Amino acid sequence: MKTADFQLGMRVRRRSGEGSFVKDRLSNPDLKGRRIGIVVGLPTPISTKHRGVTIQWEGSASAPETVFIHRLEALPAKEQPVALGGKWTPDERTFIRCT
Repeated sequence: MKTADFQLGMRVRRRSGEGSFVKDRLSNPDLKGRRIGIVVGLPTPISTKHRGVTIQWEGSASAPETVFIHRLEALPAKEQPVALGGKWTPDERTFIRCT
């Protein structure tokens, strides 16, 4: 993905074979083992060559993670939030509240 492609609220997932602090959900064949997240921060420079974007992983109570943008891919348009032209709406499992 390119920096200009990112929007707040966009749903993304790591490209296959890319690492993360949040472990993959290998038991779910629909996700192909790659965690889905929501963009919660716009791209920022991490180094002179790379930019990162802040992602909150769905179903995770851990803090948002900054991921290199070249390691992410956007979900198809139909799996994006309604506000971004898709058909997806969050449910109670999307975000976990820490108490």
